[in-house]
Amino acid sequence: MKTDLLEVNDLKKYFPISRASILGAKRVVKAVDGVAFTIREGETLSLVGESGCGKSTTGRAILQLVKPTSGSVLFEGNEIIGTPPKQMRALRQKMQIIFQDPGSTLDRKMTIGESIAEPFLIHRTIPKDEVAFRVAEIMRLVSLDPDFRTKYPHELSGGQRQRIGIARAIALSPRLVVCDEPVSALDVSIKVQILNLLKDIQQELNLTYLFISHDLGVVRQISNSVAIMYLGRIVELGDVETIFGAALHPYTRALLSAVPRARVDQRVEKIVLPGSIPSPVNPPSGCHFHTRCPEAVEECRKVEPVLREFSGGHSCSCLRR
Repeated sequence: MKTDLLEVNDLKKYFPISRASILGAKRVVKAVDGVAFTIREGETLSLVGESGCGKSTTGRAILQLVKPTSGSVLFEGNEIIGTPPKQMRALRQKMQIIFQDPGSTLDRKMTIGESIAEPFLIHRTIPKDEVAFRVAEIMRLVSLDPDFRTKYPHELSGGQRQRIGIARAIALSPRLVVCDEPVSALDVSIKVQILNLLKDIQQELNLTYLFISHDLGVVRQISNSVAIMYLGRIVELGDVETIFGAALHPYTRALLSAVPRARVDQRVEKIVLPGSIPSPVNPPSGCHFHTRCPEAVEECRKVEPVLREFSGGHSCSCLRR
């Protein structure tokens, strides 16, 4: 039986705005507003939604890269919110992140070998005379020639740089890896290679992924379960086959309708949502999605829905369901 590695409960992250409103009230951006989910060991949960919905902030709040406003994050059964810096430093060996753009996260003045070696030198997990061997070993694991260790980031392609980002993330043998849109900036053919690499590494090292993406086509290939996020909240949650085959929330259905289909007989009518995502500073009353929802009724404008379980772990927050 797989155990729960990560449990997130009522996680919130509000960013204060320096300027007060006309009435003098303190204003905040509700980037993450009560998110809750669980990821079992060795599995992948994908967090999906439009840009600005709070996906990346959720991942960073879980890793304590940004301090959560409130909530609970249990890792290996232990609460990590409020963990002292010294203990958090030790925990970071077990929790890592792969960023969207490796070109901006790799130090241009460091060689590839130096970048991959850096985690070992910071955390001192192995003797210095073994670092070079371990760097070569990790480069082979991510399908890179160890001879590349003397090159600099600008000498590599986007796909190769992302492999370096993956190598740095797995160097210390973590248990949880947050993948923050790791393939969104890559060409289609390279995207498939990186996805396959992530799946192979996951099986070999028994990694657990929180995979953040706006692309449901990518998500279907790598996920065990999917959480759909809108304006800082999860509106639907379930296993990947349920979400793709029996989605309940109108927002999820709209996202699914935009996924390209290879065959004509598989294509569905695209659902075009009016307007844009409301401001997280002043979200709509009731259901946050009602301003764009094709099924909204008067009740949706007044009553705030809760995430309810319908069957087999499939949950949805919609008053019409």
